[in-house]
Amino acid sequence: MTDTPLTFEEMERRINLMTPGQRAELEKSVAPMLAKAWLPQMGPQTDAYYSLADETLYGGAAGGGKSDLLLGLATTEHYKSVIFRRQSVDLEGLWTRLGEIAAGRVIKSDATRKRMKLNDGRLIEFGHLEKPGSEKTHQGRDRDLYGFDEAAQMDEFKVAFVIQWLRSIRKGQRTRVVLGTNPPIPEYKDGKLLDTGTGAWLKEWFAPWLEDTYPLPAKPGELRYCFMRTEGDRMRTIWVDGPGCYDLTTGEARPDATEDDINKGLVAVAKSRTFIKSLLKDNIFLKDTGYAARLSSTPEPLKSLLLTGSFTVKGEDHPFQIIPTLWVLAAQERWRKRVAAGEDKRLRQLVFSGDIAQGGADSTVLGELYETDFFGEPLTQAGRETPTGKEVMQLVLTRRKNNALIVLDGTGGWGGSTRDLLSTHHQIECEMFVASRKSTSWVNNGLWKCLNGRAEMWWAFRDALDPSSDYDICLPPSTRLMTQLTAPIFIVKGKTMQVEEKDEVRKRVGSSTDEADMVLQAWMYRDQALAARIQDDIDIVDRIAHGVTPAQRRRERAAPVEFDDPLGDFR
Repeated sequence: MTDTPLTFEEMERRINLMTPGQRAELEKSVAPMLAKAWLPQMGPQTDAYYSLADETLYGGAAGGGKSDLLLGLATTEHYKSVIFRRQSVDLEGLWTRLGEIAAGRVIKSDATRKRMKLNDGRLIEFGHLEKPGSEKTHQGRDRDLYGFDEAAQMDEFKVAFVIQWLRSIRKGQRTRVVLGTNPPIPEYKDGKLLDTGTGAWLKEWFAPWLEDTYPLPAKPGELRYCFMRTEGDRMRTIWVDGPGCYDLTTGEARPDATEDDINKGLVAVAKSRTFIKSLLKDNIFLKDTGYAARLSSTPEPLKSLLLTGSFTVKGEDHPFQIIPTLWVLAAQERWRKRVAAGEDKRLRQLVFSGDIAQGGADSTVLGELYETDFFGEPLTQAGRETPTGKEVMQLVLTRRKNNALIVLDGTGGWGGSTRDLLSTHHQIECEMFVASRKSTSWVNNGLWKCLNGRAEMWWAFRDALDPSSDYDICLPPSTRLMTQLTAPIFIVKGKTMQVEEKDEVRKRVGSSTDEADMVLQAWMYRDQALAARIQDDIDIVDRIAHGVTPAQRRRERAAPVEFDDPLGDFR
C-alpha cells in the first residue's frame, strides 16, 4: 500500500476500508483543516502551498490551478495580500472566484476598488501593473503576500519594485512572493504579432529550473538562494550557496556582517527561490471537461506552451523580426560545444567593443570578438559605476588583449572621453561607431537601402548569422543577449530600411539593447581588425633575431618612405 500513489481515488478507497471508529478519528483530526475557506489539491498545488521559498514560480500549463493557489493563500495563510494582473480588466474573473471562496466570511467588500475584508481580519486587495507608474501606487504599502497572476505578461522592474515592501508586523506571520504563470506567450493585436520578448526575465530569475544549459540544474520544489543586483537598466540575479549575508559586488559570503551592515545596505541578505510546475492533469476540477482536448487542437507553438507548460518551447518570431531566434540559438549552441571541447582556449582578441554609459539608468557593456568568430561573455557595469571616461578606460585596459581593435559607441557622445584618455595617456587609438550616420549600404540583394549605420549594422549581423553564410559565429548562451538580438523589427518605407527605435524595444524587453549592440558593433569592424592583424603579423626571423614588435611595425607603416630619385645623377 505504501508504494501506491496517493491519488483522490486511492484516498477514497482507503476511507471506504475504515471502520466507523477509524472514520470518526479521521474526521476529528481533519476538522480544523476542513474549516478553512480553501484547501490545495494534492500534488504541485500542495507543494507550492507549503513551500518555504521566499519567492515561488508556480505554473506552466494552462489549467494548472495558478489563480486558485494565489486566492487560496490569501484567504487561508496570509493577512494582508495583494494579487496583481497586468490589466485592470483582467481582474473580474479573479474577483468573482474570490467571492466564491470567501462566501459567508466577508464583512466588507468593495467591487470597484477590488478590496475585500474577511471576518478573521484578512485583507485581500487586487491591483494592476499596466500603465506607466502604476507600480508607484503600491509604494510603502506593507503586505505579507505579493501574488502575480500571469506574471510573464508583466514588467520585471514593476514586479521588483512592488515586492520591496513585502513585510509584516504580525507575530509569526510568514511573508512570500508567488508568481503564477504560463510560459511567455507572444502577444497579438488585430491578428498581428506585436511582441516576442515579454516575460523573458522569468528565465533569468529562475534559471536553475528553466534554463536547459544552467550548469547546476535544480529539481522542482528545491530551494536555491540568491540576491538581486541592479546594473544600470537591468536586474541581475546573483546565485549563492545558501542563506546569509553576501558582498554586493563580489557575491562572496559575509558571515561577519552585522545587523547594522544590513540596515545600511552594505550587504545583501540572500532569499530563497523555487519553481513548481503544474499541468492540466494536476487539476481534478478540470478533469473530464474536454479542456485538454481543446488545447490539443491549438496550433503550435501555442499548443506546447499551454499544454506542456514548457518554458523552453520556441515561440513564434515576428514576421519582420530582423534576426530569427533559431539562428541565435544555433550560435549559442556552437559556443557551448566549443567551450566544452576547450576550443575557446588561447584565442586571440580581434575586436574589443564597448557601449558606454556614464551615469543614468543605462549600462556600460564591454565585450570581445575573438579569432574564429567567437564572442566572449560581456562585462556589464551600471552607468553610475562608470560616471566618467576614466572608469571605462581602466576597464578597457584591464580586459583588452592582443592589441585588439577598440570600437566604442559614439552615437551619444559618451565614449568620447574614453577615446581621448586612451589616446592621450596610452597612445591607443579607438574607432568610434556612430549609429545615426548616413549609410550607403543596400541589403536584401539590393532591394532596400539602409537608413543609417544602425540599420546597416543589424542587417550585416543578420546576414552573418544566416546558416547559409560562410561564418560559424559563436555567441555566449545568455537569455538577455538572445532576447535583445531577437527583439527589434525592421521597417521598410519605400526603398529605405530602418530598425525599430530603441525606446520602442526597451518598452517590451525592459532594457536597452546594449549587449546586442556591443556584439553587432564588434562584428561591423571584424574585417578591418583582420586586415590590421595581417599587417601586424611579423616574420619569425624579424621577431626573434631583430626584436621587431607590432607597435614598431605600425610606426614604420605610418612613417614617410624615402624613394630613390631617378634624376639624381643628372642634376
